[in-house]
Amino acid sequence: MSASPAVFAWPNTPSRTAASPRNNRLLVKPFLAGGSGRRSSLCGAFLRNSIQIDRRFGIESFRTKTVMEWQDCRAVVEVEVPCSVAYDYYSEREAIPRWMPMISSVKVLKDKPHLSEWTLSYEYFGRDYTFSWLAHNLQPMPNQKIHWRSLGGTPNRGAVRFFPRSISSCTVELTVSYEVPVVLSPFTSALRPFVESFLQRGLDRFATYVKEDYAAYSQNV
Repeated sequence: MSASPAVFAWPNTPSRTAASPRNNRLLVKPFLAGGSGRRSSLCGAFLRNSIQIDRRFGIESFRTKTVMEWQDCRAVVEVEVPCSVAYDYYSEREAIPRWMPMISSVKVLKDKPHLSEWTLSYEYFGRDYTFSWLAHNLQPMPNQKIHWRSLGGTPNRGAVRFFPRSISSCTVELTVSYEVPVVLSPFTSALRPFVESFLQRGLDRFATYVKEDYAAYSQNV
């Protein structure tokens, strides 16, 4: 039986604790929730005991310029359908879990269709992990580019670009960037091949799904 899920969510602003009367500083709440093992304990202790911020400087400025950084990942696949078809399929955001592994759900808000709620779930060493975020779908470039950025939850941004190869095929490029604490950068950099492998599996499944579904649709038209 798996243990209770650990929900990860990056705070939009670090939470405050009591100020130290000696140096008038604030401690910053650890950026990671959940997790287990020696590595998580050491990272949590380091963040709790070592990361501080002076009252004279803005918390948002500290978090953006000093604490956090972006990790970039990329995957590419050739798809045997016209560029416009691939674009239309990927524009259906609620269908993305059909081909993207570990994306358990995407829900477009009915009253705000430019916003969507994303959930990523996976199991690691018998424990369930869940990441969630709200995404803002930025202005697309028809048949060329779909892009987004998160508004809450796990900080991330990304884009899907479509390049025609012929009238019946195209190249699809997926780029995803996520924000992590600088102190964890060596660890998260080591995870980049895993993340890019995850993205590549998703694009490979997308290529297969679109080709088969579009072929079936064309035969029935």
